[in-house]
Amino acid sequence: MKSSIAAGSFAERWIGLEATRGGLVLGVAPSTKWLRHWGLDDNLAGARAFCELLLPTVGQVAAVKAQMPFFERFGAPGLDLAAWFFGECRQRETLAVADAKRCDADDTMDAYADLYFNQVTGLGADAVTVLPFMGTGSVESLCRTAAAGGQAVMLLVRTSNHQADTQSARMADGRTVSEVTADHISALNDELAPKGDAGPVAALIGAPPAEALRLAQRLPRSIVSLPGLGRPGRRIEDCADLVKELGSRAMFPVTTGVLAAGPQALTEVVHSWQEQLRLLRQAHTRER
Repeated sequence: MKSSIAAGSFAERWIGLEATRGGLVLGVAPSTKWLRHWGLDDNLAGARAFCELLLPTVGQVAAVKAQMPFFERFGAPGLDLAAWFFGECRQRETLAVADAKRCDADDTMDAYADLYFNQVTGLGADAVTVLPFMGTGSVESLCRTAAAGGQAVMLLVRTSNHQADTQSARMADGRTVSEVTADHISALNDELAPKGDAGPVAALIGAPPAEALRLAQRLPRSIVSLPGLGRPGRRIEDCADLVKELGSRAMFPVTTGVLAAGPQALTEVVHSWQEQLRLLRQAHTRER
């Protein structure tokens, strides 16, 4: 039996899942590092075993974020593995984000839409991450395709690589590249979701909390994926103001902070992160 959260736009499904499963997004990275850490062979069979070990936990989180290069390195069989894994996520009503960070012209972005979104001939992802630095206009057709199919495009507004000076470069009107990107996302959501709900164009913000908050304030109708938790210097309590600003629109990806525990402790660690996020949201709700 399908649940009601299986229908609707990506944003609607995320908000419904966040209410029941919390805002944690499980990072999926079958890399050489993590396969070896989990005692698996660094090959396609090891990557499949890695994904299979994740499945009991997948149905307990709102979304997964699969780092596509670690699938693509195995060629066509790696893409088949990703499509199979996304199908398993769908069976568990868990959103699947293909973390591909594609960047190209508008016509080739249409081809990427076929690859990432099509459930029959493609990977069947619910969302794909995109770099907008060939011009934000180049991603508009992909965003329209996502809107029509109930999926989402997640545009990189600010990377966690703080040495990437391009993002902080200022345009002629004084806005930074990150601010221009955030404003373009908001304009697209106004066009593609005119009813006023969260739209199909989401944002990736890897900036430190204070800067992330300033950018999030420019994104009143976006799902926002925030800096990945679990790494040194990324404390969950520093995100309190972001949670106040974004509420259920906030996504919190965790990769290292979960995978480092190994498969035996995976579910326990995921539940620990979910509880921390629940308490943070609860504190925000009390303040309101």
